[in-house]
Amino acid sequence: MSDKIEDLLKQIRDQQRTPSIFPASDSRQGSPMERHAFSHGYGHIKSPKEPTETRKIQGKKRPCQIHKERANEVAEKLWGQDPTLTIAYMIRCNEINECFDGKVYADNTVRNWIKDKCPNRSPGRRPTK
Repeated sequence: MSDKIEDLLKQIRDQQRTPSIFPASDSRQGSPMERHAFSHGYGHIKSPKEPTETRKIQGKKRPCQIHKERANEVAEKLWGQDPTLTIAYMIRCNEINECFDGKVYADNTVRNWIKDKCPNRSPGRRPTK
């Protein structure tokens, strides 16, 4: 019976040991993040750039990217018709907000998307005609 217990203890010890993925000459033995990931069975760490790279390869865009492009197109069209419109007016403009498919974005987000298209970026009121 003691042989069985010893065999079980040996199996448990073997399971707790994880093989080292780091070369023996490396004195640091990897970063704490690498050690943590490997000790929890992940085996490797994915770089944060992988999902973006695969999306670029596939040509897919997130909904916010599509909304930004639409907002830029509408802003160019409206500023082409009337260059005296302010950025603040354009942020609340119905034509801009209709291209978001019902999603509501913060004012600063929309401002950052369309401000480069504004022909007159000087602050303050526009001159009256």
